[in-house]
Amino acid sequence: IGSNRTNEFLFQYTKFANAITADSQDPYIYYPSGAHQGQSVNTPQTTNQKKYQYKDDFSWSSQLGQSHHDFKAGLQYINEPTLGGDFTVGTTGQYSLRDDVVAVPAAIAIFSPPSVAGSLSFNSSTIRSAVFFPTPGMRSSC
Repeated sequence: IGSNRTNEFLFQYTKFANAITADSQDPYIYYPSGAHQGQSVNTPQTTNQKKYQYKDDFSWSSQLGQSHHDFKAGLQYINEPTLGGDFTVGTTGQYSLRDDVVAVPAAIAIFSPPSVAGSLSFNSSTIRSAVFFPTPGMRSSC
């Protein structure tokens, strides 16, 4: 706009889709030593996001007396119509073994069936806006 004035406009569109799938259909088996095998108890899960952001900043410099000042003002608008996903745990059940022995029969284990497992899904949307006029910056004259 000029040697001491700048207008900066930003537009951003984001679309994010993520799926973490189960790598196994075998039940999760947990050993007291911390070793485990089978389907991860944190799968499957997904995340979905769609976001639009508009930002406009206006900057200018001004000489006030013996001091040079930089100013910046602007506004921002964010529309996030999609933010959601789901998280399911324990779709194949889980065995927590009492001993670190691979050949332990299932009867000597604590079993959590898939029906005890939970599922959570969420879907929300948000609109945020802001107007700002920060404190001016001051530079010494040289």
